[in-house]
Amino acid sequence: MNMKEGKNKLKGWLLAVNTFGIENWENLLKKDFLDKVLNSLVNNLQFTDVKTLFPESNDIKDKIFVPFPGGGWTAIRVIAESHIAIHTVHEEKALRMEISSCKWFDKNKAIKIIKKEFKATKINYTFYDWQHGRII
Repeated sequence: MNMKEGKNKLKGWLLAVNTFGIENWENLLKKDFLDKVLNSLVNNLQFTDVKTLFPESNDIKDKIFVPFPGGGWTAIRVIAESHIAIHTVHEEKALRMEISSCKWFDKNKAIKIIKKEFKATKINYTFYDWQHGRII
């Protein structure tokens, strides 16, 4: 980081989302539903599926789903630009999500998708610009 200018050359953005009051909280227990949401975000935000970069390789893992006792999940989708992660907290009818990308993306479109898919009554988020070291 160039401390004099207060920025570095690494471009990137991070959308950190907390949702509460999820009406269809049962979906927080369903791996297939979480996969559908991840796919929707990748497609609608025009991210690149990392598997398309390595079509001949069977070693590339683009999705990770980790179940937790009691039904919670961590679901991660690796994209060419970075990753999308969902951490469900079904007992609180809530989730936490991070969308991290070296390519600019429309945070408002992402929030709209999250609201629609999860039917969340409350969403808090922070959108961070890595290059300039600030919340935008």
